[in-house]
Amino acid sequence: MVATSAAPPPPSNRPASASPSPSPPRDELVADCRVRAATDLLMHRWDPVVLAALDEKSRDRSALRAAIGQISDKVLGQTLDRLEASGLITRMRTRTAPPRAVLSLTPLGTSFCRGPLQALGDWAETHGDDLLDAMSAGGDHAVTAEAENGVRAYSGTPHPSG
Repeated sequence: MVATSAAPPPPSNRPASASPSPSPPRDELVADCRVRAATDLLMHRWDPVVLAALDEKSRDRSALRAAIGQISDKVLGQTLDRLEASGLITRMRTRTAPPRAVLSLTPLGTSFCRGPLQALGDWAETHGDDLLDAMSAGGDHAVTAEAENGVRAYSGTPHPSG
């Protein structure tokens, strides 16, 4: 049996007196429910689309649905319920006849849109075509029109066919 030793860690640029990084160790990060909760915001197909539409301006449900297009009323309702439960949007009931609700981002929703969602959109704008090409070359895992529309929705780039 041959004994191997682990390579020493690379030298740190930090002075010896500096305190350790506040980031959790990688194995703790994987189990961190805060990270999972944040990434879950991208797991539902319509969540980022609805958030991006509300980042432009507050809207009532019908105006939101018209702005998004191709979303059923049932799925929009489920999406709005999920985003409201996550603290990302609010519904302000009006006193008009008939009553309606105006949907708006909360400060938490705005920070998500202008932070990680914007960064993802920027990345998709730069690398989206490369990603789609790689996915298409994957054989059995070829990209579908739905996946292409999803990637392009994040970047704000309209699909060439419509």
